[in-house]
Amino acid sequence: MHYDYFCKMNNKIAIDVRHISQITDGLGRYVIHLINHLDTENCNLVLIGTDKFPIKQLVNPEKFEFYNFGSKINLFNQVGRIREIIKKTSAKVYYNPFIDPPMSRVAERCVFAVHDMNHYFISSRAATDRLHAILYAKLSINWSGILYDKVIVFSDFVRNDLANNTFVNVNKVNRIYHGFSTFSNNCQAELPSMFGLYPDTYILYVGNNRPHKNIKNMIDGYVRSNAFSKGIKLVLAGNQIERFFNTSDYVAKNSLQNNVILVNRPSNEELDWLYSNCNFVIYPSYSEGFGFPILEAWHYNKLMVCSKSSCLPEIGGNGAMYFDPENIHDISNLINEAIGNHTIKEKTIAEGKIRIAEFTWEKSAKSHLDVLLG
Repeated sequence: MHYDYFCKMNNKIAIDVRHISQITDGLGRYVIHLINHLDTENCNLVLIGTDKFPIKQLVNPEKFEFYNFGSKINLFNQVGRIREIIKKTSAKVYYNPFIDPPMSRVAERCVFAVHDMNHYFISSRAATDRLHAILYAKLSINWSGILYDKVIVFSDFVRNDLANNTFVNVNKVNRIYHGFSTFSNNCQAELPSMFGLYPDTYILYVGNNRPHKNIKNMIDGYVRSNAFSKGIKLVLAGNQIERFFNTSDYVAKNSLQNNVILVNRPSNEELDWLYSNCNFVIYPSYSEGFGFPILEAWHYNKLMVCSKSSCLPEIGGNGAMYFDPENIHDISNLINEAIGNHTIKEKTIAEGKIRIAEFTWEKSAKSHLDVLLG
């Protein structure tokens, strides 16, 4: 018993959740499911967070100690404060699941995650239009990649991106696929009237409108497709940030208010209903680091129609249909095929149902623990 206790204390892991601002986006869901699935029989967990984020209510409180960072996050105070918490808790491992780790070692073993490289480039792949954010991402990834012991990524595409575009030693980089879990089992009956939607009458996009998400080409391709002429709507469910691409203005200027429906910051229950009742799911990104909507479409037995760029074919395999995200006519043609070719549609859905079994949080959490504990 004393030996087991010593081993657990020696395997104490501090996970930094300060940057998690939304529980329904990919990063928030990743952290919550990872913590809930980590095997705490052989390790102890410490969460470094803030009182503003309700992670304490979303994960099993018996699995971790919680320490409030206690002050505004900035470059100048985070290293000292994290080291203070690490020392107080006797944590041996520090894991930052965000792209913005402290650019200094704060524990005996330090690991951080790179979900994608979309903040790293000035191009259509960019997740931001702010030059200072891009420059900071370049500095952070390269410097921390040199100082830290390991880097976790979630696709081979991102691993290759790091190898080809940074100074990070590729031998430090470990690819771990995400798992999958449902949003909710509670499809609320009042939701159809709330959105003016009915089963099979709309195409679903889930995500925000950052530049790399390729929203304009998706809308333009939809308008040129048979889906538009047949009255099938396009639903955009996610956080719409006006300074990137003002989706509502673009919809209004093109008189598409009755065709393109915006659902801003949908709840888990709303996402559950939207996935359950859509005709198919579309994912037009120029670049992604994994692609949760692919797995979500499979779970709901829906066809995934997505971009053939970045990691999406790696994750989707034969369980998706692919288009060129730069080519509006290609997007339009594939939408036509998705609503018109039922044989290919059913075959692709069946492939997705087989493939989803490869992505489990149990497998992902075990691989994380192997990397974190070395």
